[in-house]
Amino acid sequence: MGSRVGRRVVQFANLPIKLLMPSSFTNIQEIALKTIPSATKIEIKRVLESLYGFEVDRVRTLNMDGKKKKRGGLLIAKPDYKKAYVTLKTPLSISTDLYPIRIIQDDQTRMAKQAKSSVVQEEAPGPGPYSLARPQEGGPTTLRDPQHPSASNLESNFTFHNLLPTLAHSSTKPDR
Repeated sequence: MGSRVGRRVVQFANLPIKLLMPSSFTNIQEIALKTIPSATKIEIKRVLESLYGFEVDRVRTLNMDGKKKKRGGLLIAKPDYKKAYVTLKTPLSISTDLYPIRIIQDDQTRMAKQAKSSVVQEEAPGPGPYSLARPQEGGPTTLRDPQHPSASNLESNFTFHNLLPTLAHSSTKPDR
């Protein structure tokens, strides 16, 4: 049997690490990572130093609960994760090839335009084509139909003041 004397043993941690999108890609002093909840600060620091060659100054972590939704009476949950904020000793610049920056910026501008266009602007208050017209000062409220051929005569023919007496007399009281 051989001995391990004089050999360096490298243990690869089964630690998935996902880099979260930084706000700027030059002169990065702190990076945000997403990993499994069982990862410790020491493991995260060792993986970043040994595998990626970063000089890590400090690691701060927080446990995040996965989002939970109710769908059809069932509770569907995304898995929990740990977010780690790693402070680097030397600033880092990320290559533009790592993230498709142009595509991401185009998507952000497109989403901003969609958000602006989805806001419904209210028009000036006024009658719609089949709505009650605004009452004139001292005048009756009328129904208007702009498509009707006698739209000009409509005001004089159909007013609420003319209809109210007929509606009041047509109703009958129920017998007790």
